[in-house]
Amino acid sequence: MRQQLAYCFKKGYEMKEDVMTLLSEKDRHQSYGWITTSLVEAFIETGTEAFSLPGHYSMDSGYSFFTEVPKGQYSVTLYFEAGEPQDITVIFNEGQRLLKRKLEEKEMVYEVALRVENRLFMMAVLPHLERLVRLTIESQPTMPVIYLAGDSTVTEQPAARYPYSGWGQMLPVFLHPTIAVVNAAKSGRSSKSFIEEGRLNAIEKELKKGDYLFIQFGHNDEKTDERGTDPNTSYPFYLRQYIQVALEKGAFPLLITPVQRRTFKRDGTLQNTHSRYEKSMYHVSKEEGIPLIPLGKISKHLIEQLGNEASKELFMWLKPGVYKGFPEGAEDNTHFTEKGASEIAKLVVMAMKETSLSGLLPHIDDNHINT
Repeated sequence: MRQQLAYCFKKGYEMKEDVMTLLSEKDRHQSYGWITTSLVEAFIETGTEAFSLPGHYSMDSGYSFFTEVPKGQYSVTLYFEAGEPQDITVIFNEGQRLLKRKLEEKEMVYEVALRVENRLFMMAVLPHLERLVRLTIESQPTMPVIYLAGDSTVTEQPAARYPYSGWGQMLPVFLHPTIAVVNAAKSGRSSKSFIEEGRLNAIEKELKKGDYLFIQFGHNDEKTDERGTDPNTSYPFYLRQYIQVALEKGAFPLLITPVQRRTFKRDGTLQNTHSRYEKSMYHVSKEEGIPLIPLGKISKHLIEQLGNEASKELFMWLKPGVYKGFPEGAEDNTHFTEKGASEIAKLVVMAMKETSLSGLLPHIDDNHINT
């Protein structure tokens, strides 16, 4: 049985919590409305970690819509009225970018797929919300899901930390609204610590037959602290645990070698800091018969093609005073800007076509990859 929640906006509405009218009488008890990001700005300005709202995505504070829905997969449809052409970004929950599209002068309808984990649905449409006239949220319990297990290069960075982004945030942009993405990756985690903290167990509880588990670790496996693993022994041992969980649930595991850091040598090529872990993952892939995306190799090629200076646009090289979340700027050769995360996600999606996982092919949005 599918549950549908439907909302409508009044044209020319003011930004306040009562601007929406719930169309379904039985759902009038539902908690919903708009919340301004200024409510959490004080926490961010004082450096206190706080819940990040989608509307915090850009330099200007925006409004985030929220409502409570049961945990699960959803089709979300957005209806836009006619108006001036404009580019929009639709952000869900804390930072997942599910839609980056151009609105034309005519009325337009866009659909996206989303999984809600904590019963809280949040959304922001930036930079222009005025053309959004209706929103529907419909449960899709049988919709396939891609689960992402990884580190900070994959995870959903908070919207308030824009433009800081993991490639997993951008993955849905290149997919049709027929498959949802759950980004379970977490900053600072290795293949070992992710399991020890119970994060793989949490994925296992939700995995169903026909789902996918994408696995990218290596950056923190190289650490010398308790997170570290040995590329010849413990690293492949932990990778096999992810594979086993997926296979036992009837899901499809996909290994992804760690994405390349921006570490240029004098000759203009990149130093591969993950080589031993890449080789280990290749070995596990071959031995277990599990498909693999050589993200380290193909991202290295991309960064080298761009060169030392141009490649800075992909990484967190920020000038002071430009971004509110980074007032002092940044020079980071590991983590991505939104542009960088988008380019890496595009590499992942294009490489998905080359794997044996043919079931992923109908979900890939070729038109958007080529735009």
